[in-house]
Amino acid sequence: MRIKNKKRFYIMIIILFLVSIIVLSLAFGIFWNTFFNTVSDEANSSTVGTDAATAIFEKDITFEEYLRN
Repeated sequence: MRIKNKKRFYIMIIILFLVSIIVLSLAFGIFWNTFFNTVSDEANSSTVGTDAATAIFEKDITFEEYLRN
């Protein structure tokens, strides 16, 4: 196989390599985040910080309102 434009071919190889690195790092980051979030949620299910974050994000209240209740 003869390549007509070698410079373009090498640029395409580099771009594909960079895109594959980005995709693999995103996939690994999503796996890492999911795995360790489930572990930390099971370990810290009774802490105040988790309860405060859950109440604030699910019920749309401020942190001061959470502390008053």
